[in-house]
Amino acid sequence: MSSPKTHCIDCNVEILQSTYDYNCGYCGKCYKREIRKDALKKANLNANKAIEIAEKHLYGEQVGKLDADHVYFDYNERDGGRWVVSVSFGWENTDPDRFFVIIDDESEEVDIPQVL
Repeated sequence: MSSPKTHCIDCNVEILQSTYDYNCGYCGKCYKREIRKDALKKANLNANKAIEIAEKHLYGEQVGKLDADHVYFDYNERDGGRWVVSVSFGWENTDPDRFFVIIDDESEEVDIPQVL
């Protein structure tokens, strides 16, 4: 016996009824997008402020090397919000060296995770 199915209220993809009930009518992808949109409304920082903090942390001043294509807001209900700024060095037609600067939305604390 198969589980009952229905459709996402946003993108109309077929989903399980239990997913529909749990996510207020949304599939997982649309639900996460809606959560992020709501979280961004409450965020203390914005993309430009996150970039400014990352540049000041890396270069000691705002240098304008990064733009909004390099930043996104990551939010989950358990940990809250954080801004992820992607910084890369190298030519666009090669594989650039890349790392991430993570900025806590509430405290503005900066973290650069080590990649092994």
